[in-house]
Amino acid sequence: MNRIHVIAEGATEAGFVREILASFFKERHICIGSILMGGNVNYQRLRRDIQRILGDTAAYCTTMIDLYGIKKIEEFPGYEHFKNLRGRQKAVAMETAISQDFGHHVRLIPYIQLHEFEALLFSDPSMLASAIGQPKLASEFQAVRDSVSNPEEINEGIQTAPSKRIERIYPAFDKTKDNIHATKAIGLSTLRGACPHFHAWLSQLENVSSHS
Repeated sequence: MNRIHVIAEGATEAGFVREILASFFKERHICIGSILMGGNVNYQRLRRDIQRILGDTAAYCTTMIDLYGIKKIEEFPGYEHFKNLRGRQKAVAMETAISQDFGHHVRLIPYIQLHEFEALLFSDPSMLASAIGQPKLASEFQAVRDSVSNPEEINEGIQTAPSKRIERIYPAFDKTKDNIHATKAIGLSTLRGACPHFHAWLSQLENVSSHS
């Protein structure tokens, strides 16, 4: 069985891997687990973690890091190329630069989340509202979703990032428990259908099963 280690930015991402992705990939004969960075993402730490994982010749390495809030983004490889890009173009350019920094290692699959984990929750605004016990807020969440072509376009502004929009509608939102509860309720298929960059990442991970 192939193994994938996910370098997770925080507890939410680690919980998502453990509680949602693990069973999905087990059915595909892939064992997936997470390594928690614990916030304060910077490239020096990330690079060391990637190097350590790739030292295990039987393991694949991927990342799950929010574009929103990356500290010292100018230290990431390729900064001069991607600094003026936006959205998915920026995330893809960063992923490509990280891959290039490791010589396009076949067992490295970088992933930068647009723009933070909470964007995924807007894949189904009605289910999001129900999952947090606030079904009457569905129309407000839907209005946010309707303002963009897909949830991953909800931007990285200090007051307009996905989590900030949720908290403005529902101040009691608890990132620790509500994120995972809502993503479970929404379902991985719906998340993938609404979020093309996220879907492309999971498709890459699924292809690991075809390698020895």
